[in-house]
Amino acid sequence: MPRKKPFSNKQKKKQLQEKREKTRLKNLDEGSKSSNGNSADTEGDEESEMGGLDKSLDDRRADVDKLHYQPFTHGQGKNRKHDPNRYRLQFDRESKAEIEARKKAAQEPLKYVTEESLEVSLETTYNPGSVLDMPKRPPWRYTMSKEQVERTEQEMFEKFLDKIYDEYKLSELSYFERNLETWRQLWRVLEVADIVVLISDIRHPVLHFPPTVYDHVVQDLKKDLVLVLNKIDLVPPEVVTAWKHYFTSKFEHLRVVCFTSFPKDENERNKDPSKVLSKRRRRKRCFFPVGPRALLEACENLRGVKIDLSSWARKLSEQEKGEEEGIIYDDYGSSEESEEEEGSSFEDVEHNEDILTLGLIGHPNVGKSSLLNGLIGHKVVSTSRTPGHTKHFQTIFLTPNVRLCDCPGLVFPSVVGKQLQILSGMYPISQVQEPYTSVGYLAARVPLVDLLQLVHPATRDDSDGEGGTKEESHPWSAWDVCDAWADKRGFLTAKAGRPDVYRAANSLLRLAVDGKIVMCVYPPGFINRKGEWQQHLETREITLLQERHSESKRLRLQENEVDELSSHLLAPPGRGKGDERPSSDGDDEQEGEESEITSSNPFALLSDE
Repeated sequence: MPRKKPFSNKQKKKQLQEKREKTRLKNLDEGSKSSNGNSADTEGDEESEMGGLDKSLDDRRADVDKLHYQPFTHGQGKNRKHDPNRYRLQFDRESKAEIEARKKAAQEPLKYVTEESLEVSLETTYNPGSVLDMPKRPPWRYTMSKEQVERTEQEMFEKFLDKIYDEYKLSELSYFERNLETWRQLWRVLEVADIVVLISDIRHPVLHFPPTVYDHVVQDLKKDLVLVLNKIDLVPPEVVTAWKHYFTSKFEHLRVVCFTSFPKDENERNKDPSKVLSKRRRRKRCFFPVGPRALLEACENLRGVKIDLSSWARKLSEQEKGEEEGIIYDDYGSSEESEEEEGSSFEDVEHNEDILTLGLIGHPNVGKSSLLNGLIGHKVVSTSRTPGHTKHFQTIFLTPNVRLCDCPGLVFPSVVGKQLQILSGMYPISQVQEPYTSVGYLAARVPLVDLLQLVHPATRDDSDGEGGTKEESHPWSAWDVCDAWADKRGFLTAKAGRPDVYRAANSLLRLAVDGKIVMCVYPPGFINRKGEWQQHLETREITLLQERHSESKRLRLQENEVDELSSHLLAPPGRGKGDERPSSDGDDEQEGEESEITSSNPFALLSDE
């Protein structure tokens, strides 16, 4: 047996370094395959800092931001089924030069737009007929192996990206999904669904309605498409009616349904917008959604539905009679918690002729999971304001013969401004590197200064105790709005104690995404016909429907408060704060705005907010 050679610490260290490097390269190679050659670890070089206009196609396609990364061990990463990063949001990365240029632009005076400028159409958003299409699953056969199918899909997706980048510059494109795994989830939902339900946020409906989806579903797949205008409580009823008629007039085979999980009565709709930030006691509330009955009627009237939907109708009747308690949310807040969901995901979901499958698709943050909870009648899936919260499609049975298939949200290619995408919730606000131009986009269309009662930073700094400087002489910029909001909220940097404009900008964007600051767009010609839409019969029906559900909500809340009052009176003495009913944790910008108000008086529960 030969004598062992000494192995120094230096050699051991070198061996470990080589092993780690080998493992790192292997992981990069696997990651590039799973994301079709898009590496998120590629750092920007000198070319990318010049704006990315002269880069080659391969360089541009390698510049991808993969959001919401979750660390995992190498052993788990080998099993793709359990890879937590498999369905991560992937968008084109912006260069440092572009970000710095927008920061400078955010310090220029705001250019306010007229109300007529808020009228938008599908043609100006998606350029129908251009290469801004959706990737369609290539033909496949059961005789093909899994590797062959995936390779064919990958080649198709690469060609799809090639066409887009050949015709458009990166600066001309909006954010759109670059993760093939997420597109595969959409393909599976479209294949298994009998009726495709496209969910759109009523504040920006044309942004959430890609015409290519309508063409693919109706013409290629020969299936029915239902458009759900969600969150109708956030805009005036006449806007809802106008958008409904706009879509039905442009698309012959499209059914449009109005929906909201949080109906508001007239008093709530006419509430002073400046009071959305007032302090109020946080508590759990019960809501009765508006729209499930309309969706049932739309499905019954479709030509291809031959399944008996009486069980669905009985379920809705029970909900409307009050036999079910409704959906409980924490004071309009979205749940960020990881809850045990009643639904489950299936990779082998198959089409069943005895079951009607509704495929729920749409952009991130349009309320797909909230709509699913509203249809079920109670909370079955967790919801979040963060885009990409739903990681994979999940199937839940509404009745024994009706099932809902919830697809993860994904962004379709378009030419809309990235600022509008951020304000609509498509891009995670916490990941936005430059939020100031998005605030400027909002401030140019919504009177933020008056709404938030802001004081111009120049007026604050120039004030010398002798009356100060008139605010009218200082034009507002996006940066000034963020600076003033940081000063009003007390957002200060850790070391220097200056106003934290970045945190303030994030706070304003979150208020806009949550609907506390509402910016909506109108269909073409809405302003000239506004009075006509206000007197329209469907506008009155939408108003009365929300009134009815809101009234039942108020009566149910009063009953619940009486029950809670009784439990407080019967509770043993010495009850601590830890026994109070739970409340959801707010974000940074909500600190102090919706603080929990505790009282030793049990009758305080009956006081108005």
